[in-house]
Amino acid sequence: MGMLLEDLDALAWTISVKHYSDDDSTTRPLLLVTAAVDKIVLKKPISVDIDLKMVGSVIWVGRSSIEIQLDVIQSPKEESDVSHSVALAANFIFVARDSKTGKAAAVNRLSPETEREKFLFEEAEARSKLRKKKRVDRRKLENGEVNQLEHS
Repeated sequence: MGMLLEDLDALAWTISVKHYSDDDSTTRPLLLVTAAVDKIVLKKPISVDIDLKMVGSVIWVGRSSIEIQLDVIQSPKEESDVSHSVALAANFIFVARDSKTGKAAAVNRLSPETEREKFLFEEAEARSKLRKKKRVDRRKLENGEVNQLEHS
C-alpha cells in the first residue's frame, strides 16, 4: 500500500506540473509541494496479482493550490464496466511556491465545463473552505482566543 501511495503522489504531482506549466520561458519555475492527502477511499480490496491502472485529473484550483482526484482501477478481464472496478479513490492537494522566494505562487485557473466537472469543483471548493475555517479556528485556540461563557 505504501508503494501505491507513493505512485499516487507522483501521478498527482505530474498532473499538477502539467496544469501549472506554461510555454513562457521567462516565467520563474514553481516548486510544487504535496500539502495534503484530503481523502483516500478504499472501495474494494486490491489484489497484488492483477494490474492496476491509475487515472487522475485536476478538479479544483485556488490561488496557489490545486486539488487532484485520482482513481485506481483494477478489474478482472471478465469485468468490462470500469465504474465497478475503481478500487481506490484519493484526492491530493498541491501548493505552488515561487522557486526563489518560497512564497505562494499563483497558478493557472480552472474552468469546469461539464456538469460533472462543475460538481467536482464545487465539492472541492467546499472542502477548501472547510480546511481554511479549521486553520483559522486552530490558530484562535493556539492564541488563547477561545470564547468563554459568561457566568451569571
